[in-house]
Amino acid sequence: KEENRLFLNSIKPNLKGVSWTGRHCRGFQEWTSGVVSLVAHTIFDGEFNRTNTFYHNRSMALINHFKENMKIIYDFDPAIYKDKNDVIRLGYYSVELTNFLKEKSEHLVKSISSMSMDFQRAFLKAFFDDEGSISFQKKRNSRRVKGYQYNDEILFLIQELLKNFGIESK
Repeated sequence: KEENRLFLNSIKPNLKGVSWTGRHCRGFQEWTSGVVSLVAHTIFDGEFNRTNTFYHNRSMALINHFKENMKIIYDFDPAIYKDKNDVIRLGYYSVELTNFLKEKSEHLVKSISSMSMDFQRAFLKAFFDDEGSISFQKKRNSRRVKGYQYNDEILFLIQELLKNFGIESK
């Protein structure tokens, strides 16, 4: 492992965080609904490793939506895995892409409440697509939309965004 590391460092020195295989991330200059949706999906059902980005979901519609939005910033197809529970995992093996999405994820969480209503709507849609469920109890005439998230900061942010649309939440 050490010999391999030394060899790679000798042929491509000083390229930490840059793809030396030519798989560069285009990125974006301005936020659009599509890139807000993409980055939000990576926040909610995505995963970042040191050099990889993954997206997990059972829904083929959401998997295809994520792949289409990823084409906005990255030209290469993901590796696709399916586990025994029918969860599909898209794997993008690019340190550049991972670093870019990590940075944009942090920026989006900090600034989404001051962005346009269209961007807030795209963020909320991604949250409820990935983390939401609907319940209906006919006997009680009760209808609920629930969102699950372990991060309290995200939950309070979602509550604030819902309030911007006139929706109360607990």
